[in-house]
Amino acid sequence: MMRMLMVLLAACVSLGCAAQSRPVRVTYVLGGGNEQFVLPTRIGNKRIDLVRFYVSSVELMRGGKPVWKEPGSYHLVDFTDSGTLAYKMKTPEHIHFDRIRFHLGIDSATNVSGAMGGDLDPAKGMYWAWQSGYINFKIEGTSPDVPSAKHEFTFHLGGYAAPNATLQTVDIAVREGKDIVIGLDVATFLASIEMDKVYHIMSPCAEAVTLSAKAAKCFSAL
Repeated sequence: MMRMLMVLLAACVSLGCAAQSRPVRVTYVLGGGNEQFVLPTRIGNKRIDLVRFYVSSVELMRGGKPVWKEPGSYHLVDFTDSGTLAYKMKTPEHIHFDRIRFHLGIDSATNVSGAMGGDLDPAKGMYWAWQSGYINFKIEGTSPDVPSAKHEFTFHLGGYAAPNATLQTVDIAVREGKDIVIGLDVATFLASIEMDKVYHIMSPCAEAVTLSAKAAKCFSAL
């Protein structure tokens, strides 16, 4: 009997005691409520061709306090690449949570450390240069409201240094025991922009800070 217990203990150690953790699946959806979209798509008089953003520093919360933080937490969500729209977090079996909190974008410490690999690879198209750092949120498309020759709008929102720091915190109530599905209400975000006046942002600036704050408010659990 003792020998069998020792064998079971060794097996548990070698397998990392997988039974003591559980995967929490997080999926991102373009849209809010009953409206969900696949790119490219049209919303009103706007055509949307690209929506891409960084999620980082993911935490699960209960009673307003963090109960678990994802290690090495950087995810690039790209609605033109279905393989990026979901990931699993290996959380402890015993934790209980009622909210998920994350950063929309990349923190200043990571920016100043230089570009990295994986989802932070500059080849992903979300990095300007070491002076400007990562693009936190990117959306591109066309609208007849835009007073340019091709009617294109381009919002590349980033910047990590004051006064143009664009990093935002998103805090969402979720139901424990369910897969977490987070929607980005892109229609509300675009409706908040006067595109006859603002339609081209490709560097850190005050307007990028304003739009980043608006984007962060457009996430909700579905």
